[in-house]
Amino acid sequence: MARKKRKRKRQKPAVKKQITAPLQAPLGFNLADMIQEKEGEPPTIDAAKMLWLYQTGRHADLVQFIINVCAKYETYIFAKLQPAAQVQVDNFVLTALYILARPDFKLPKESFLNFMAAAPIFNNMVALSSLQTTDGFLRAVLSQPENFFKVLPLCTVRNELQVNVAGLFATNQHLASVWWLQYCSALSGLTNQRTYDNATRALANVPKELILPDWRCTPLYFTATYIDPNTDRLVKQKMNECIQNHIPKFPVKIINNPVKKRIAIIASRWYTRSAVYKTSEPHITALKKRGYDMDLIHLGSRHVDDILERDDFSSVKYVDIGRAGFNYNEIADNDYEAVYFPDIGMNNESIWLSNMPLAPIKIMGLGHPVSTFGSKIDYIISGAEVEREDLVQVNYTERVVLIPGLGASPVDPEYTRKHAEKADPEFIINCCWTAPKINYPMLQALVEIKKRAKRQVVYHFLPSWTIGRQNSAIPFLRDMKVLFGSDVLITAERPYHDYLEKMESGHLSLVPHPFGGYNTVVDSFAVGLPCVTIEGSKWYNRCGPGLLRRCDFNDLVVDSVEAYIDKVVEIVDNSALWHELVGRLAMVDLQKTLYITEEPGYFADAFDYLLTNHERLQAQDSREPIRIGC
Repeated sequence: MARKKRKRKRQKPAVKKQITAPLQAPLGFNLADMIQEKEGEPPTIDAAKMLWLYQTGRHADLVQFIINVCAKYETYIFAKLQPAAQVQVDNFVLTALYILARPDFKLPKESFLNFMAAAPIFNNMVALSSLQTTDGFLRAVLSQPENFFKVLPLCTVRNELQVNVAGLFATNQHLASVWWLQYCSALSGLTNQRTYDNATRALANVPKELILPDWRCTPLYFTATYIDPNTDRLVKQKMNECIQNHIPKFPVKIINNPVKKRIAIIASRWYTRSAVYKTSEPHITALKKRGYDMDLIHLGSRHVDDILERDDFSSVKYVDIGRAGFNYNEIADNDYEAVYFPDIGMNNESIWLSNMPLAPIKIMGLGHPVSTFGSKIDYIISGAEVEREDLVQVNYTERVVLIPGLGASPVDPEYTRKHAEKADPEFIINCCWTAPKINYPMLQALVEIKKRAKRQVVYHFLPSWTIGRQNSAIPFLRDMKVLFGSDVLITAERPYHDYLEKMESGHLSLVPHPFGGYNTVVDSFAVGLPCVTIEGSKWYNRCGPGLLRRCDFNDLVVDSVEAYIDKVVEIVDNSALWHELVGRLAMVDLQKTLYITEEPGYFADAFDYLLTNHERLQAQDSREPIRIGC
């Protein structure tokens, strides 16, 4: 009996259970209560409750809360941090990193993928904070056992400390692939030496074990060309290979019964303010005039549905990749003889569709002017005036079709010049470069221009909405200030004509390199400003020079960064030369030179030829360029 009593005493502590039980349940609050919001102010985070979740073992709830905070900070974009807001960001980041680095904190496996989806925003919040990088915390975690799930979200392109990538893939191929594919995605441009070196090193060493763990592939597929045009091929080849391995397993099969001259135009940005539209619209209109019956296949979100340009199309159909997966049902059973992609790589849907057997003939254009490097696209239509014919088999895996001209036809911006007064004594140089086109070597060239010029140079960057993607604006602005001090202006997203008016207040425009700016030249000429460009070996850094030469500005085309620096300094310091260039441009009839040309007709000729001769061309098994009209 005595033994039984003792046993009961050990089992008895019902009172103890009642004391500890409330700690396992919310103490009068939900996760949403930990974020307080006031209109026009950044969210206020309850860091004390974060620590409480950690101390009571509610690690999954804690991770979900961090994800919730990241979602808030994705929509609340900072251009500057007031002291109170800086304290809020620092408080959240320091608390989150302290917990993540604790040896007894285990990132729940079931929360990992959602946390990694939020990791680019979280790492931009780290960059917003006084810490700026996760280096110290990553170093602490690397010394811990069983640290894999914590190392991945802490290792970013901003870190000085880098990890053994092969070791990560050997540990878990699937999760390491998730990490590697978004390694560079938090950045707005490669604005300092460290991020540039880390990003280019990553692309030069694509892991052979890399897989596509989900539908998302755009960020790296798209930005690879901007990071390093010499290694983007490696990234795209690997991604296309992974996609092609998936496609045979799709439950919805493509059924195609082609009808003559029935084609689909597949795009996500078919509206007037889009650069893709401004490059390609005259060509699509030419196909309509030639008698083609066309559908527009809109890719992705329908939030732009009300501004889509529909005049040339019989109908609009939709394809999207969302939470429910890949929905291409509207075009799975189709009658298209050919499909045409004005651009590929600017969204997930275009990348996947470029690898699918949608129609007998698959053609792409120059809306995003770079090869897919290994998709199932048959042809790319380009311009004989700018393509290096001796390099087309190096620059493209698609067979190149050359037509007279540039291969793209600019749309008239229809801008009325305001004859804006120029600042004096500053010389304002426009850099209308979207964030991915901004890279550290070119920024160093701008620093050198500023150093050599006798006149004060002020750089005006107009990077559109891309500057603030995933709350990356402040790190971008911080790096610009380091490089240029107070002599830098930043103008983010503006309505198109407001943007042009901002441009007109400058003196000169610069075209980025290596990924050039076709529309930079068109817009700069529209506002009456000359521009300087470096000519390279690919369409995207030869199209700008092509436009300049058409307008008799061959003297503003150079072939090296050093020559670029020399030419810009010469224009800055020689007022007579600048006035002469502006005067020459004022005499150019842009309507006849750029906007009204015969090139759209040649584009339609190319379509006619390809659709008539496709079987014969395929039988040639050749990648020699096809010439139409030239």
